[in-house]
Amino acid sequence: MSPLATTGNLIRAGRPQDARRLAELMTRGLHTRFSHLGQGVVILLHRHMTTSRHCLCVVAERQGRVAGYAAVLTSGRQFYREFLIRKGLLCGFLALPRLARISNLRTIFTALSYFPAAADNDPDAELVSIVVDQAVRSSGVGRDLWEGVVVGLQSRGIPELKISTDVGNERANRMYQNRGCRLIRQEPLYHDTEVNVYVYRVPQRPEC
Repeated sequence: MSPLATTGNLIRAGRPQDARRLAELMTRGLHTRFSHLGQGVVILLHRHMTTSRHCLCVVAERQGRVAGYAAVLTSGRQFYREFLIRKGLLCGFLALPRLARISNLRTIFTALSYFPAAADNDPDAELVSIVVDQAVRSSGVGRDLWEGVVVGLQSRGIPELKISTDVGNERANRMYQNRGCRLIRQEPLYHDTEVNVYVYRVPQRPEC
C-alpha cells in the first residue's frame, strides 16, 4: 500500500524491520496467550506478517516512531500453513522451553485448529490484531489504522472482514459497532474466553 499521511500519523505497510516493535506493542497492548510462548516466537510471527502475501499489515508512525499497527489475515489457513513450512522449526526451537506448560500447548493447538474450525460462511479475511501504543491513544492513531486497513482491503478486492473481540472489551466493541460492523454471534475462543464475532462489509472504491 502507498503511505498515507493523516493528522500527524503516517500510515504505511509493515516491514520486516518493524517486527520487534510490533511484537512489543502486541505483548503490552493485547496481552494475548501467544506472548506466553516467548518474545522470540512473537517477533517471528510478526516478521512473517510483514512478508506473507496472506497478510495485510498496516503500521502507524507518529513522530518517526511506530505507534500502532493492524494485521489482517486474508486467509488464515494459508498464512499459518506458510508459517509452519517456512518458520516452524525455528518457532518450535524458540518455544521449546515453554512447551512443558499445558496452557501453552493449548494455545498452540487453538491457534492451529481455529481457522479450520471457523464457520463455512465466515469471510476468509480476519482482523487478528489492532493495537495502539498507550502513550498516544486519543490522537487518531486507531482511526487512521482502521482507514488504512479499509484502503488495503479495497486495493485487494476483499469484500468482507471478520473481527473477533472479547465480549468484555467495551472500548473495542463500541469501536466496531460505530464503524458499521455487524454482530453475527458469540463463541468461545479459549476455554475461558468468550468473543463477539463481527462482519464488516468493505465499501466499494468510487470509480474514477
